Amino acid sequence: MSVARGPVISASSRTPPQWASVLDALAGAVFGDARGEERIAPLLARWEGQVGPLREEDPEHATMQAVRVDWALCDAAVDYPGDTWAWRAAQGAIPGVQRTAAIGAVARSISGLWRVTPGRRPWLSDCLSGVGVELASPIRLPNAGGEPLLWDARIVVMDGAAELCRPPLTYPGVVLSEIRRRGLLRLKQPTGVDPDGARVDEASRHSTLLQLRRRWLHCARAPRADPLLLFTHGTVARRS
Repeated sequence: MSVARGPVISASSRTPPQWASVLDALAGAVFGDARGEERIAPLLARWEGQVGPLREEDPEHATMQAVRVDWALCDAAVDYPGDTWAWRAAQGAIPGVQRTAAIGAVARSISGLWRVTPGRRPWLSDCLSGVGVELASPIRLPNAGGEPLLWDARIVVMDGAAELCRPPLTYPGVVLSEIRRRGLLRLKQPTGVDPDGARVDEASRHSTLLQLRRRWLHCARAPRADPLLLFTHGTVARRS
């Protein structure tokens, strides 16, 4: 099964592809047959071990399903950190999948937990790495009621600005301090013995993000729970 050739993305491109469609088509090409089932099965088992199984009745079920498949495609290491199925596709290393600029772009996409700062063009700051980038196009932001706006989102950076791949998952703003604490702890950890320390550090960031998604899922399933306690201790304490 092959992915149709997408448009070439360059500095002069004003009409980038719909990234969700690129991700869906690539996931179908990589995971959509019997061989693909063998590819994705151990990754989904890894997801369930760190995040937990998804339920059809879960809030934002379709969005979280897409997050899970995108993680298996673009973030989950196959043999070593940085070796993902999307990256292999971008290198032309998967039979039947044609290399395109669009596939290369999603292979380099960034999944993060972003604090969103309103403005003419909102600014995204990754709570786990400190990376910051503005959104490519102005959008209407929801009213966060005075709390920080936190998004779990995948972006493609083109011409120095971020384009959202899919609608984001929104986290309760009250947990920002706990997420920042986790990010600082992660940054203090040694990168390990791999000579490519940046890749090892990136693997650590993805692991922390999976842990936070587990907390998000528990919080979504218990809307009356105190989100700060849940994100801090995993304790489901109901608010009075």
